[in-house]
Amino acid sequence: MSLLHPGLLALLGLAAVPVILHFLLKPKPKKFPFPALRLIRDRKKSNSRRLKLRHLWLLLLRMLAIVLLVLAVVRPSLPAANYSFTTAEWLTLAGVVVAVLIAYQVLLARWRSQQRRGELARHDLLYRRTLLRAGSTAGAFLLAALLVLWPYGRRVAAEVRAPVQAVTEDQPVAAVFLFDTSPSMGLIRAGENRLEAALALAAEHADGFPPGSKLAVMTTAPGETPRFAADLFGAKTRMQQLEVRPVTVPLDGRLAAAVDLHERDREQVAAELGLGEPTSGDAAEADAFVRAVYVFTDLARSAWGPGGRSELANTLAARERVQAFLVDVGAEGPENVAVGVPRPSRQSGPIGGTVTVRAPVSRAPLFADAETGEAEARGPLPIEVELRTGAVGEEPVARGRQTVTLPPGGAAEVSFSVPIAAAGAVEGELVFTGSDPLAFDDRRTFTIRAESPLRVAVASDRLSDARAFGEALAPSLLPEDRRPAVVTPVRTADLAGLDTGSFDVIYLLNARAPDAAAMAKLGAFAEAGGGVGVVLGGAADVLAYNAGPAAEWMPAELIGPLGFGVPERMTVADPNHPVFAPFDPLGGTGALESRDVRRYFVVEPKADVAVPAVYTDPQKRPPAVVTHGVEAGRVALVATSLIVDDADWSDLPDAGWSYLAFVKFLTRHLSGRSEQRFNFLAADTLVVPVSNATAGDGGAEVPAVLRRPDLSQRRLSIPADADEVAVTGADAPGQYVIARAPDPTDPNGGNAGGLLSAFSVNLPEAESDLTAITPEELDARLGEGRYALSRTAEELDLTTVRGRLGEEMFPYLLALLMAVFAGELLVGNRFYESEQGPAAGLGLGSRLPERGAVASGPVPATSNASPGGG
Repeated sequence: MSLLHPGLLALLGLAAVPVILHFLLKPKPKKFPFPALRLIRDRKKSNSRRLKLRHLWLLLLRMLAIVLLVLAVVRPSLPAANYSFTTAEWLTLAGVVVAVLIAYQVLLARWRSQQRRGELARHDLLYRRTLLRAGSTAGAFLLAALLVLWPYGRRVAAEVRAPVQAVTEDQPVAAVFLFDTSPSMGLIRAGENRLEAALALAAEHADGFPPGSKLAVMTTAPGETPRFAADLFGAKTRMQQLEVRPVTVPLDGRLAAAVDLHERDREQVAAELGLGEPTSGDAAEADAFVRAVYVFTDLARSAWGPGGRSELANTLAARERVQAFLVDVGAEGPENVAVGVPRPSRQSGPIGGTVTVRAPVSRAPLFADAETGEAEARGPLPIEVELRTGAVGEEPVARGRQTVTLPPGGAAEVSFSVPIAAAGAVEGELVFTGSDPLAFDDRRTFTIRAESPLRVAVASDRLSDARAFGEALAPSLLPEDRRPAVVTPVRTADLAGLDTGSFDVIYLLNARAPDAAAMAKLGAFAEAGGGVGVVLGGAADVLAYNAGPAAEWMPAELIGPLGFGVPERMTVADPNHPVFAPFDPLGGTGALESRDVRRYFVVEPKADVAVPAVYTDPQKRPPAVVTHGVEAGRVALVATSLIVDDADWSDLPDAGWSYLAFVKFLTRHLSGRSEQRFNFLAADTLVVPVSNATAGDGGAEVPAVLRRPDLSQRRLSIPADADEVAVTGADAPGQYVIARAPDPTDPNGGNAGGLLSAFSVNLPEAESDLTAITPEELDARLGEGRYALSRTAEELDLTTVRGRLGEEMFPYLLALLMAVFAGELLVGNRFYESEQGPAAGLGLGSRLPERGAVASGPVPATSNASPGGG
């Protein structure tokens, strides 16, 4: 226990004043001339004992009132714990009171019945009643002590955490203010976002720190180095500069860093004050500061790390001297409509083509009020999402709208078809046309790169087969400027003399025995970044594919052709593989997997290759598609024929659009375009594809600029002829452009502004989830009873005082003092009440003594006597 004013304990001596007054002002008995002296003498003994007992109760109550008054003035405090009665304890106490009252009334009714029958004199009834009241009070106290106070004391003792050192009200504070700067803190309520509300609350609380205190300001932004400010003014200046950040780290890790900062500072202070090693002896308990960490957050679950109990609970348990305070600045029952991250069916496409863009739309669920536990009733809400697109650098134009009606907690999906009308890139956005308190998820952006047609060579023993396969890649029904690929049929015999540098992908289709020169050229082409597809069928020569240069880049060793006794089918083993992942928004690969395969090549995949598709033979499940990377390029092997005329091998070409999509996605994978990304999340590592990165005059680098969503720019250096560049510092949501920088030596600017790439960044959808972390989850992460939670400035001040100085007993003492005063008044007034009528107890025919008459002998004090001078 600690006392704020210990010197005032000397006032406890005033408890003796009632004793002194009691004996000094005790009245002397009065003498009355009274005829019924015999009756009065008979009642002397019972009246005296009853009045003495009342005197004792009144004396004790008055002494207790003075003791409680002095204790309330000195303001004692106990270690922080829950000193309020639980529901069970209140019910037990009420049961004790009811039981005692029932017993009291039963006994009193029995004695009154005896009095009415003449078996008990009235003065004996009064004496018994006095004893019964005293016994009932004592019995109630003993039962309450046994059934309520003893379990209550054990519970409180288990909760109490003894302070590691004695502190005073004016002891300096070393505080760390940790601010949650995640996007959910941008929610606006009453004209300010949650971070601004937290900063105002923190500044007000810091103004109440004792002189000599110090403050460190931390946020959840990555890469911060926490340190204590030189003074409180510097810390407040730092607070005024804080803003919501798109990328943050979990609160768990930052809170652990704040505790470590306290430990390092304590060691430094101990060394400066000459307290010796802070981990040994008295120095381990000595500290010039009261240490605390304040976490200002909206308690959104997304701001905390994954998992349940963490090392943070162990850290806080080992650092009991550091108090943890959570300050909830979240809005009650927020209404929020969130547009999810757009998902284009592909990241790039040919000019004249279209890309399907889908995005989830959700509405915040109903949140129960923290105090009442009730949720506000809300009905379904129509939500309109608008598509806007435009070329790079142009103002986006509305292209379409979709409306979904969502109840609280509901979700739906919107889908738009986005045309690629011109070269460069399409910049688009999905916008919620209404408004809500959280703005960042009302507008989502995406970028679709307009790509040039793929240049594909198809080498086969028969040009007719090459042209038939090429028709799947570039249908002749499409206008030439809208075909996704330019296909060049080549005879297998001419492959060795082909200029491979003019192509992105080369297919070897049903080639029986390519020569070693052709195989060596294909290997070099793959190592340089090209894509090679091998489609087996007919009478392929196993040795031509297994020996010589082919052995260095083929993903599998050929065993030989084999026929299924009963036709099997190809089934996808890895739906996330780049060849098959694009099928998901199209409805899946069901049509492709429903076609029969009668013959196939048995192959033995090499190490570190992928097998995204197999045949349905339940015994062997032989590989159907095998892929792997070769230096900068890719190689894929299909273990059956994909030619329409080879019906004795497979019916895969009869799968319609599913077959065309398979050939298209396989080709894009081989070209590397399926792995190109132009849409990222803020926390991603950004590796952005670039095109036309050629340096003039044989330079080693291409000067470029990165234009951010706020139109600010910074320089980039891209290696000459690079096809991708790593970008840092692009974490703000919006659309970015990489363009050539102006040439300072060219007065006309050269080809400055030429588009090299464009991309979009969005915040994760989890940041839109405003669901608060539960007390049970906080207990698991921080340790039960290891933190205090506040929601207002008043609660924060109260919990801070409790954490620093313990639980102040003033309210409890004041309530007890009022109860004692009420009891004292009740008992004192009993002395002035007439317990019987004027002639009661005197007998029939008796009369009151005459005024001025004096009895012949001394008469004991009657009920008219007043104790302590009245």
